[in-house]
Amino acid sequence: TVIRNDARNYLLTAEKKYDIISSEPSYPSESSVANLFTSDYYRLAAGRLKKGGMYCQWLPYYVLTNADVTMMVKTFASVFPYTYVWKVSSSLDLIMVGSREPFQVTPQEIMARVGEMNRSGLPLEYTLSRTPEQVRDIAAQADVPINTDDLPLLEFATVDNMILGKLELKERAVQPSR
Repeated sequence: TVIRNDARNYLLTAEKKYDIISSEPSYPSESSVANLFTSDYYRLAAGRLKKGGMYCQWLPYYVLTNADVTMMVKTFASVFPYTYVWKVSSSLDLIMVGSREPFQVTPQEIMARVGEMNRSGLPLEYTLSRTPEQVRDIAAQADVPINTDDLPLLEFATVDNMILGKLELKERAVQPSR
C-alpha cells in the first residue's frame, strides 16, 4: 500500500504497522516540513513499523553543511541504531535507511534488488556512504546535538545555509552529461 499524505499526522492516527516507511519531504526549512526530520518524528515512525521493518529518509546534502549532516545522522541513529547512509552521486542526495533490528541483507544484496526493480533501465548511481558500524561511531559523538521538536536545529540551519552562504563546495562524483 502506498499512502501519500501528511506523514506525521497520518502516523499519529494510524494503527497499522508497515514493513517499510519511506519519506521524501521537501526541504527542512520551515516548521511544516522540518518536523519530519526530528527524533520525535522518527520515534513515531518506528512505532508504526513491524518487527524488522525499515524506515527510509531522504536528506538534501546540497543544502546542508557537513555538521548538519552529522547531526542528522546522529538524530536518525538515535532511533534506528542500524542505519545505512547511501549517497546519490549525481544529485548529492543522501538516503538514510534504518531499522531497530540488524539488517538481514548486505549492501550488495540491496544494490542487486534495486537493480532488479529498475524497470526503466535508467542509470542509478549511488554508493554506500556509511555502514551501521560507522553510523554508530557518529551517533556516539557527545558534542553532536540531536534535532528534536523542542530544539529544531536543522530548520534554522537550513535557512542560514541558503541565505548566509554557509554551504561547503561539494564535488559531484559524476561529470554532467554533454
